[in-house]
Amino acid sequence: MRKFSMICAVGCLLALLGGCVFFAKQESPTAWVEQFLTLEQQGDYGSSWEKLHPEIQHRWPKETYIQLRAKIFMDILGARNFVFETGKVQALNNWTSPLSNTTYTDVTLVPTKLTFTSPFGTVTLLQNYYVVQADGRYSILWDIPPDEPGTMTNGKIDERGVTVASSRKSS
Repeated sequence: MRKFSMICAVGCLLALLGGCVFFAKQESPTAWVEQFLTLEQQGDYGSSWEKLHPEIQHRWPKETYIQLRAKIFMDILGARNFVFETGKVQALNNWTSPLSNTTYTDVTLVPTKLTFTSPFGTVTLLQNYYVVQADGRYSILWDIPPDEPGTMTNGKIDERGVTVASSRKSS
């Protein structure tokens, strides 16, 4: 009888552990944004770029993104580190990117607040992260306006850190 009780207890424990794995929380859009921002905190802009949607990656190729993020955070704003917090998440049935005018469905809006100390004091930036899922993978979009109506840049940066369009829409 004692052996039977022990076998039942072990069986129940295994069933419970198996159920925990089965019901384990899937990665969420908020967790994806938090991973992105943690990489940015570490200055790992190359890895954070990998979490961006191809539309944003097209806007800023990897090398350009790395240079621009470092320039903005460190050189222009004088920030060496920052803290972040995410706000109340919203599920959006659809969202249209101002950059490409593409409409995405089943989008999660993750508002964020980045706070850092700069030579000018404490600065807080608010930014919305639009998270979409394709092929089982999340990616991040931002509400970036195009440089000109109907154009996207390849992300060339001038000496001031400003993105400059490399091609113009022909008339």
